[in-house]
Formats: sequence, structure tokens, C-alpha cells
Amino acid sequence: MLNGQRAAEKFLLLLHLLSSVALVWPHLARVGEDTTLTCRFAQRWDGELSVEWTLWRAAGPVVAYFYHRGSALDEHQDAHFRGRATVNESRLGQGDASLRLRGVTAHDEGSYRCIVYTPRWKNQQEQQLNVTAPYSQPQVSCLPLGGGRAQLTCLSSGGFPQSALGWCWGNGSAYTGPAQATEVSQAADGTFGLQRGLEVDTSWVPDLRCVVTHPRLNQTRSGHPSCPDQTTRGTDGLHHPEHCPQVNDSQSPCCPQWRIGLFLSAAVLLALLTLVSLRMRCCGSPFSSGGREEGGLAGSRGTRLDEGRGEDLLTPASRGVGQSRGCPRRETTLSAQTAGQV
Repeated sequence: MLNGQRAAEKFLLLLHLLSSVALVWPHLARVGEDTTLTCRFAQRWDGELSVEWTLWRAAGPVVAYFYHRGSALDEHQDAHFRGRATVNESRLGQGDASLRLRGVTAHDEGSYRCIVYTPRWKNQQEQQLNVTAPYSQPQVSCLPLGGGRAQLTCLSSGGFPQSALGWCWGNGSAYTGPAQATEVSQAADGTFGLQRGLEVDTSWVPDLRCVVTHPRLNQTRSGHPSCPDQTTRGTDGLHHPEHCPQVNDSQSPCCPQWRIGLFLSAAVLLALLTLVSLRMRCCGSPFSSGGREEGGLAGSRGTRLDEGRGEDLLTPASRGVGQSRGCPRRETTLSAQTAGQV
């Protein structure tokens, strides 16, 4: 009986903890916008209600809002939230102590804790505020260095949280060559500025892009450089790099698949020309008269040899033996010459 009573007490204590402490729910807000962090409670109160909103940072908690015994106490509120963080006091009787933030900044990001309590009970909830700001369109400048080289510099600013700049080819594949590290700066409002450089051949410039990605907004922006006096342009109106960069992607814009097809076609054509040349060396040109004269001489010698023996032997050509085997005319001539010597 005693064990059952203790188990019931532990169960009731667990229910109380679950009802008084809520899970952390992430909330997303953009810089400059207004947002509301929800905090509700179901307990009754008799006027001695206190509401405290705090932002937890690495240095310790910061009071965003404090309400006690019927009024908000601004002297307990941190200067960063003064005039920006409020609670609709008329809705406290309905169990709503939600915090209203005006003009969200990057410094507002963090974990917030809402504590509503009286001398008899306490309700505590937490909520994560994630702040975001889009990065500007990357601006890429090009500085010719001479000797067919150029220095590219990419800039993007006003974003939050911190991200990174990357280089890629026009077809979307990543540039895997050596590049300078991303330089990060932070403005007074908490947003970040990004800068990254890259030194390449000037012929590669038209095919390169600078890209900044924003995971929270699922956003990607890119910018491309322009060095019109330093790039090469083909007869088809497209830019063609003079050298192929060392990348692991077969879809690199300077190594398209049509070049492989062109190489294979040239190899097949070369093989055919080699075969034709070898056959002409063996059989002679079918357009020369020497072959026909040799054939006629062989035929006449074959006829005289036949008359001497009293036989009517025909040359291979007169028998209609296939002319396409080996070198028929030259073989006939050599046979006739041998028979004449006999």
C-alpha cells in the first residue's frame, strides 16, 4: 500500500513538471520586422501576479520585460529592450503573457524564458528566437594583374546569421581550385559582411560566379565578374578559356563533352585514311594506267603459253575470280612472268 502511494505521488509530481515547463519552440523573425513570442498559462491568480521575460546569453540572463503587482517596471528592463519589448497587460486575465518585440535586430536572437508566478504557483516556458536577414546580391570586381592573370573580389553584406562565399562555374558545378579564405566583418546592427578573393587566368573570368547561400531562408544569390578587355571570345560569340582548370567535375564549362566526341571522330577518320593508304601501296592506284598495261601483258603471255602447250589456260582475271582479294592484278602479272620464264 505504501509503495502504491509513493508511485502516485511521483506521477503527480511528473505531471506538474510537464505542465509548468514547456518545450522550446523555435520562432523565426526577420531583421526590422515585429514579432511575438507566445507565453500562456492556465492557473488562476488574485492580483499578485508577476511576469518576467529574460534572454539567456553567454554572459548571463538579460531582462527583456518585467511586470509585478499590476504594472511594468521599466527600471528592471535592459536598455536594449526598453521601448521595444512589451506585454499586453489587459490579456493577463485571459492567461496570455506573450511578449511583443518591435523592430527585431540580430542582437535579439537567443533563448527566451517566460516565468509567470504568484506566491502559490509558478509557470515557466522557453522559446528560441532565430533571427534572419538576407545577404545582398554579390558584387564582383575584376583587377587585371598582367600576364594573363586577374584578381577577383566578391562582396556581400547585410546578412544574418554568418554564412560564407563560394565560387562556382556557370553551369553550377563548384570551383575546386585554390581560393582565398572568406573575410567576415560584423556591423553595429549585428549583421555580417563577407569578402572573398580569387586569382585566376583572365580567360576563365566569364565562366566564374560568386555565390552566397542562406540556409534559413533557403536562398542562393550569385554575381559574376566582367573583364571585357582581358577575356577571349570565339567566333561563336562564347568565351573559351585558354586552359582547362584542374577540377574533378566532368561537366566543367571549359571541358565540355563535345570535345571528347570531336577527338573520337578525328581518331576514326585517321584510322580510315591509314587503311586507304596501306591498300594503295599494295595494289596501286585504281586510276593509274600501269595496272591495266601489266594486266594486258600478263594476259598475252598467258595466251602464248597456252598455245605452246596445246591448252587453253585462262588467267585468273578471265576466269572471273574475285578482283577484290588481295592484289589481283599484280598477282596475275607475276604468275604470267613466271610461266614465260619456264
